[in-house]
Amino acid sequence: MKRIVSTITAAILLWLFVPGCAASVFAQSGAKCIIKSMSLSLAGDIGVEFLVDADSISQVDHFEFNGPNGKTTLNTRSLEPIAKGKNKGLYNLSYSVDPTQCDDKITLCAFSKDGLCELYRPGGKQRFDDDKAVYSVKDHINNIKADSSSRETLKALVNSLDVYTQYARAYFKGGDPGLDAQLPKITARDVSQYKLTSAGAIAQNAKIKGITLLVDSKTTLRIYFDKTPAQVLLNGKTTNVKSCSSGQYIELSDIGADKLSENFTASADGLEMTFSALSYVYSVLEHEPDQTKPINKLARALYAYSEAADSYAAAISESPVIDSIKITDTDGKGTDYEFTYAGEKYTAKFTVFANGKENWRINGSYRVRNRHDMIVICNALLDIHKVHGRDMVSWRNAEDMADEWQLHNIAYDYLPEGRSKQRAADVDFDPDDQYKTFTDFVNEIMNGS
Repeated sequence: MKRIVSTITAAILLWLFVPGCAASVFAQSGAKCIIKSMSLSLAGDIGVEFLVDADSISQVDHFEFNGPNGKTTLNTRSLEPIAKGKNKGLYNLSYSVDPTQCDDKITLCAFSKDGLCELYRPGGKQRFDDDKAVYSVKDHINNIKADSSSRETLKALVNSLDVYTQYARAYFKGGDPGLDAQLPKITARDVSQYKLTSAGAIAQNAKIKGITLLVDSKTTLRIYFDKTPAQVLLNGKTTNVKSCSSGQYIELSDIGADKLSENFTASADGLEMTFSALSYVYSVLEHEPDQTKPINKLARALYAYSEAADSYAAAISESPVIDSIKITDTDGKGTDYEFTYAGEKYTAKFTVFANGKENWRINGSYRVRNRHDMIVICNALLDIHKVHGRDMVSWRNAEDMADEWQLHNIAYDYLPEGRSKQRAADVDFDPDDQYKTFTDFVNEIMNGS
């Protein structure tokens, strides 16, 4: 464990792990498993996630991870499917790393009772080399950066994560990422709203010694005291006071990327405290204002990561964002249009085909997830150009267009990476698509019609 102590005992702590051994060679069992998708986990930890469905897991006895923190075995009998959200019913296999390990490869294998399973990439056609899915946080960051269809807010988030992890690695292991130009030029004054505030006093004259952030696989905030308070509440619930060589402390663990700026409360006897993970950033910048110092750079990188996570969370929020929207004719011909939604630009195209049928297409529409806002956007489009219904007599309305839009989004989430998924990424409203079922819709996309 590495500990760097600032003026008020504010520290970043890190546990370093010895990478696990490479997987051994096993006999093939003939059983098959398909990885539905590979993604990034930022919900309280940093790591990679592999999603599989019930059919793919049916022949598997257990999964085995190997990575920088050693080997982990997941028995399928102990796994529970995801309960809600777009991945409901799927099984999530995850492996966490600390920010200094984001370049390190993580290997996943599946085993039946008879041996190693055949392991396939998303779509089920291409097999992983040696039946090992090898992936890293950095791989996913690079994939998102290279994907032209990725949200700009998502690209900004993974780029800030990349910068943060590189400065974490440089701080603990040496080196210079050479990315200072991407760090915000902030001082303690700029983030003073995140300063830990307190009122009252702890019994027996106990005092707060400092606040620390653990740069571990799970983001954890600690508040240290010089004496043990009699009773401590964290967000209204009783919590245990722990101790280590630095003193007595309480901790808040599993702070997700979009929760770094969120305020939490604690009560220690008569002392009331309000703080966030960014209280640590304020502490560092206040007591180490020199922006050439590694700890100052790391704190500013963490702040930028938090800001990007908040922007991304707002962009994908299910809560309504708009009551109206401005759509601009960019070519002056009534065909090409542009609008801005949740800080991101979208293009839309209106076409009238030779058979008289009209069509609106919104590029990158899968990024809009709130039905209320879909209806607002569709009404704005219809105010410019109407679209006939299936019978070519009635007109389409914003509500049934939003229904179709939601089918596109569901298909985009459902389909594996490839051409079909990209077809689902852009909603196109025309008479023939009115009132289609999800099955018909997906079949048409996959058949290229």
